[in-house]
Amino acid sequence: GRRDATTVPTQALYLLNSAFVRSQALAFGEKIAGASGRFDADWLAEVYQRVLGRPPTDQEIARDAKFLASYATAWTRDNPPAEAAAAPVFASAETGETPAATDAAAQAAVVNPDDIQREDERAPEAVIEPKSARAAAWMALVQALYASAEFRFVR
Repeated sequence: GRRDATTVPTQALYLLNSAFVRSQALAFGEKIAGASGRFDADWLAEVYQRVLGRPPTDQEIARDAKFLASYATAWTRDNPPAEAAAAPVFASAETGETPAATDAAAQAAVVNPDDIQREDERAPEAVIEPKSARAAAWMALVQALYASAEFRFVR
């Protein structure tokens, strides 16, 4: 059989979650936010040309301008990081133990010699934080374009 040319989900997740991709999007967003004298429509045309190699459509300009305005309005520097909600720290009703304690006890009880040791350590990740709401909005838009299928596939 013949398969369609696709990318694996990990490539899409990398473009959404990678500190490198976010830092590149932030650098572009900070450049745009720090510049004055140009309208957002002009910047949108430049972003689309640099990222996707084509000018944006009128519908994309309208949609992206609305996104930039609403994102900048909703953004605050005090947003909690996403990893803060990763692991629940509540006690079990039956045992009174936290999930981490019960997981550690279950791992210690494993006696299979073929089992691998699992560490709960996470790799350190750089903090990518915009300086302003405008830069945050542009960063989010640029990162969304990087994660788009149009960016990942060559026509």
